[in-house]
Amino acid sequence: MKTGIIKPPLISGNAIRIGRTLTGQSFTVTAIPKLIIKSTYAWPYLLLNPQRNDGIAESAVATGIVSADTVVTFPYSVLSYKDCHLFLTITAITGTWDLELKAYDDATLAYFSVQTLFSGMTATTDGGYAYLGPRGIGSYVAFNFNNIAAGSLTYTLALLLKGGIGPGLSGNASIIYIGGPEVSSNTGFPLLPGISQEYYLEENVEIWAVSAVSTGLNMRVFYL
Repeated sequence: MKTGIIKPPLISGNAIRIGRTLTGQSFTVTAIPKLIIKSTYAWPYLLLNPQRNDGIAESAVATGIVSADTVVTFPYSVLSYKDCHLFLTITAITGTWDLELKAYDDATLAYFSVQTLFSGMTATTDGGYAYLGPRGIGSYVAFNFNNIAAGSLTYTLALLLKGGIGPGLSGNASIIYIGGPEVSSNTGFPLLPGISQEYYLEENVEIWAVSAVSTGLNMRVFYL
C-alpha cells in the first residue's frame, strides 16, 4: 500500500495547481499596442482585466410633446440586457392617454404591441414606474402614446437597462484586447472587465495588448 502525499493534477475543476510563489506584473494598456509577455521558455500565464464589472447598466432618456398617437423609439439594442425599467414623468397633460409597450420584430422590421403600461392618464400624477422585466423587450424597445381623448402631453421617458453582458451602450471603454504586435480593438481577443484568461505559451511567443482608452487601463499578468 502506497503512502505519502499525492500531488493533484495540474487543473482540478476550477483550481489551478501552483508549485511556487504566485507572482504577477501590472501594466498600463493604452491605445498603442504594448508588449506584455515575451516567453523565453514554455510557461503558463494568467491574464486579468481588473476593471470593475458590476454587470452592465445603461440608461437612455427621451423627452417631447405629443398631441396624437405617437411612437417613441430608442435607438439602442436591448438584446444583451436581462432587465428593463421604465420611468414616465408627465409635466403637462390635457385629454386622456395610454402608454403602450412595443417590441421590435427583426423578421418584419416592425414594432408590435406587447402590453399597456399606463392607461387612462389625465393628470401629471398618472406617470410612474413600470418594470418591463425580461419579457416583451425583443432586440429594440419602443413606447406608443395612444391618444384616447383629444389633448396633448409633455413627457420624459427614462429607460434603465440592467444585468447586461458585453460592452454595453458605452462601447469598449473597459475592454482590453490581446493579440500580436498589430493588435487593435477590431482584431484583438477581447478581455472583458473582471475576466481572466489562462494561456500556456511555447518558447518565443509574444502577447501584445491594447485598449480604446488613451490614458490607459490597468492589466495584470500572473506567472503560474
